[in-house]
Amino acid sequence: YQFYSADLASRGFTVLCFNYRLCPEHRYPAQYEDINNVMLWIAANAEKYGIDINSLFFVGDSAGGSLVYTFSAIVTNQSLAKHFKFTLSSIIKPKAIALNCSLSDFDLAVKTDSQQETLLKAYLGMNGLKKYKEQLNINNYVTQDFPATYVMSASHDFLLYQFQPTLDLLKEKGVKAEGKVYGSPDDQSAIHVFHVDVGSQLADLCNDDEVAFFKSFI
Repeated sequence: YQFYSADLASRGFTVLCFNYRLCPEHRYPAQYEDINNVMLWIAANAEKYGIDINSLFFVGDSAGGSLVYTFSAIVTNQSLAKHFKFTLSSIIKPKAIALNCSLSDFDLAVKTDSQQETLLKAYLGMNGLKKYKEQLNINNYVTQDFPATYVMSASHDFLLYQFQPTLDLLKEKGVKAEGKVYGSPDDQSAIHVFHVDVGSQLADLCNDDEVAFFKSFI
């Protein structure tokens, strides 16, 4: 994400690119603890690094999109937040987010792709889908307080099937949401997380669209 982050920075954003602990060594909800710790760090260091906490935008790709989707629901819905032991910052809430080639609906993933169930067991533990069933259905926790969202996918994204249901759900819940599938069916470059290949025409188009979406809220 070096060049993608640099591209966002060149567009006038303060960019914080961070990782999180990975499964199966660190299972759910370790990843959300890590994200929350970053948010607490931002709250404590915003002035030092010139971060405008009133204009925060979250971007997540693939599994990271799933984390952004869930964390955005956590900070906007106490009914979901109560399932997690960490303490949220009272001043950190995203103004808008982008879900890039994101896995947002676990139930849909399991029904559509048998491999996803294997991956989710590594992430949640053998009985995790049952143990965490209530809090994993993030669609139930999306409210009109959820941040404005840009949803994107690509014609050859293996998670393309998640795109339309996610966009439709957000709009049904009263969230300001826009979305686009990039690339024609014969465009072999329109693959999963294609947008990080900054410099390619398709990536530039997508990133221009997302940045314009974000800047409309500043």
